[in-house]
Amino acid sequence: MKKLRKRFMSFILTFVMIFSMINLTEGEMITYAAEPTYKAYKENVTYFYVMQEGKAGTEEVVYCFNKDLDPPDEVKEGKEMVTFTRVDGTADRFYRLVNNKLEGFTEEEFYEKVLSVLYHGYPRANPVDGQSIKEKYELTDGEFRYATQAALWRLTDSESWDKLAADPNNNYDINPNMLEAAKNLLAVEKDYPESFSLYLFLPPASATGSGGKAYQNLLSTGMTTTGNEPEAQSEPEETTGSLTVSKTVEGDGADETKDFTFTIALGDTSVNGTYSEVTFTNGVATITLHHGESKTIEGLPLVEYTVAETEDDDYETTPPSNASGTVTENGTTVAFTNTKKQPVEPEKVSVSVTKEWNDNNNQDGIRPNSVTVKLLADGKDTGKTVVLNEENNWEGTFTELDEYKAGKKIEYTVEEVNVANDYKATVTGNAETGYKITNTHTPETTSVAGSKTWDDANNQDGKRPASITIRLHADGKEIEHKEVKADANGNWSWSFENLAKNQDGKAIVYTVTEDSVEGYTPTINGYNVKNTYTPGKTSVTVTKAWTDAENQDGIRPLEVTVKLLADNVDTGKTITLNAGNNWEETFTGLDEYKAGKKIEYTVEEVNVANGYKATVTGNAETGYKITNTHTPETTSVAGSKTWDDNNNQDTGSPKTGDTSNPMIWLSVMMIALAGMFLTYAREKK
Repeated sequence: MKKLRKRFMSFILTFVMIFSMINLTEGEMITYAAEPTYKAYKENVTYFYVMQEGKAGTEEVVYCFNKDLDPPDEVKEGKEMVTFTRVDGTADRFYRLVNNKLEGFTEEEFYEKVLSVLYHGYPRANPVDGQSIKEKYELTDGEFRYATQAALWRLTDSESWDKLAADPNNNYDINPNMLEAAKNLLAVEKDYPESFSLYLFLPPASATGSGGKAYQNLLSTGMTTTGNEPEAQSEPEETTGSLTVSKTVEGDGADETKDFTFTIALGDTSVNGTYSEVTFTNGVATITLHHGESKTIEGLPLVEYTVAETEDDDYETTPPSNASGTVTENGTTVAFTNTKKQPVEPEKVSVSVTKEWNDNNNQDGIRPNSVTVKLLADGKDTGKTVVLNEENNWEGTFTELDEYKAGKKIEYTVEEVNVANDYKATVTGNAETGYKITNTHTPETTSVAGSKTWDDANNQDGKRPASITIRLHADGKEIEHKEVKADANGNWSWSFENLAKNQDGKAIVYTVTEDSVEGYTPTINGYNVKNTYTPGKTSVTVTKAWTDAENQDGIRPLEVTVKLLADNVDTGKTITLNAGNNWEETFTGLDEYKAGKKIEYTVEEVNVANGYKATVTGNAETGYKITNTHTPETTSVAGSKTWDDNNNQDTGSPKTGDTSNPMIWLSVMMIALAGMFLTYAREKK
């Protein structure tokens, strides 16, 4: 009895250990002995180690592959390290475990290349041509270790050199020497001893890392930091089991002769061949069973399975369509029961429809008062309609509709009848959530264009502004304005585009106004604006002055002519000055500006009389004075006195200043004046 109990416990223990050590990688199922197991961990982001459980000082340097999965966790207080199991890394097993291997190698070449990298990489650093690659590129231990990992990632994960040199997930800056060392490791030909072999460390299938993915696989060649070389573990003989699938059909009207199809998918895609008359291809097989039948498949590996039954609309399946589990040595049974579905009263459904308008709130006023929507079932008109309008808020529902026809669910759709002119109807939604019919109409648009006309003598006074502001009004309300300037040709024009033509179905009246322009009077004709400006006028007064001793010589002309000059250019305008106008006259109605610049008016006497010199003083604002100057001619009279008085016998000669005989002096003066008059009279003749 004790021996029986002991054998039973040994069997149970062996079964549990083997079952717990199953590892799935890309569909491969590997079974191996439970001893020895290792705790895997990482340090400094890219340094990976394993340590045999319960044996201090057995740390081994390892490298990872299948880089897209999660690496081992860092050692943290209170965090349990994941247990990995070591197995022999045979060429075929290793080749199958690598997910994204570099192409161009056979299975054996790939295996040899990895061993060569490990033989010459960290920490062994075996020499190549008398010098290790580490020494050749003067690398530290850490740099050489990462170069070794980079070379392996290039092989096992097809990583490009560029990505390895700048992969932010590596958290390690790889320098050019490290990259060249990695390339050299890959270039070395096979020169390791035949006894040099590969070990693989495989995580439990159900464990996930910090990133939520399965753990990466690890590899080494027994290189330890303590000199302890791990012992290779041999694999036990593979154990097989069986899987049984059974079918039961029940219910009123059930067809017990009807065949039902099942698809069996094993977790090991390498299973190929015939097992108990069932043929597997890449771990997948198909069988058919009818009521009361079952099928047992023996000799299967102890792997996970899924059995899926092809659904039949006439039957309910228990379990629901598929079942999964693990093939066991004692045999696993999956029982499927199909129950015939019984007819039920057809359910009724309803379909709602909503109308939406996209016409800028009926801007053009052409929206119809109501629309009619018809219902289609599987694309055919049912004859049912609903009318949508404002009273029902443009919503309606088709009710009491059959959900199925001939066992197939009816597809209900809707369509608007006689879509209004200038509208386009678009249907969205579905029968379950309701349909929405959107009627779209693009409102009519118009434009307003106008031009500016300047009536200002071609901007004679320079008062025309550099720009004007035109404001657009819709039904009297300003909606837009523009600053308008002259174009390259001197034309002033404006336009307002894409304007709504209607509002609430009524044509919008557009008008324009112009911000006031100083000195100008606007006249609006439609969308055109004329600005009028009367150029300023001025006058210039001219006065004649004579400096000729009151015409002493009698040569002053009776009148003179004065011409007007504008900016030193003869205007052709003249005035006549004479005694009749008191020698004063004014040029009137003169333009004040020309081309925006104030005109400088001057005057000039025409044909100044002989003997006179004309001098102009004053200015256009205060008036000009032309002074004509003439210096009258002069003459002289000379004579001598003779005394016949017997030498002034009676009284003596008179003395200067003597006033005793005034009559004598008066006579002398009269004689002198008479002489002057005679002289003048002769010259006049």
